Amino acid sequence: MVIVSNLFDRFGGVRPMAAALIERRSSVQSSKTAGRIPSTKQPEVLKKARELSIQISALAAVFPLNGLSDVPRLTDLPPPYGEVDCHQRSVLQREGGA
Repeated sequence: MVIVSNLFDRFGGVRPMAAALIERRSSVQSSKTAGRIPSTKQPEVLKKARELSIQISALAAVFPLNGLSDVPRLTDLPPPYGEVDCHQRSVLQREGGA
């Protein structure tokens, strides 16, 4: 059994990840070296991982070098974690509160 140690390995390495994201290899390598993916790129990484059936969590996009061997599948998480609406306004915003 092979244990994949980080997000970049889940994509098959820097080159395959760069190709999947249509990014320069140097940009992906810089992210790996820095140990973080820019916040503007994180949604794209999550979307591409889903398209490629790569099991990752949003936490893996934020902390890409952490071990991923124990990442739960999204369907295994209890509500409300299974479904997240990032554009949902809070109750206060809907009711004209603070």
